[in-house]
Amino acid sequence: YNLSVIDPHSGHVLRELSVQGEQAGLAISPDGTRLYIVDGGRDGELRIYDTQHWQVLHREPITNLHNPLGGNRVSLSGNGRWLVVGRYEFERNHWWASVFDTMRLRWLSDDEHTALRARLHTDSAVSGTAKPFAFICGLQWIGHKSRR
Repeated sequence: YNLSVIDPHSGHVLRELSVQGEQAGLAISPDGTRLYIVDGGRDGELRIYDTQHWQVLHREPITNLHNPLGGNRVSLSGNGRWLVVGRYEFERNHWWASVFDTMRLRWLSDDEHTALRARLHTDSAVSGTAKPFAFICGLQWIGHKSRR
């Protein structure tokens, strides 16, 4: 499968990126410099692209991916710092989300994830913008930051 990057003005294909399946999750940084692709079956991969040169900046394996029918399994915070990926464990019928720190290029630990969720409700610096944002992956609500 290929993901086509299309110029919105001309309609021409600028680049094609290979993906592993029909349901790649996509997010783009607020400044447009990074493209995040999560794809694969139950076990997949996160790839971070530099959108100027279309080079892969980082790869990260992911297990227990959530594959929504026709939905996006990723969400990026308003400031582009936190990438949330929907996960699902079939054997236990258990939904959850993992948070990837796009600055440090690593997954948050459970304790860091819990602390981030608590800060989303009290710290305006988390969003980095005045825009409200929410993380929703699958059926699990992750967090919300509203305009004050």
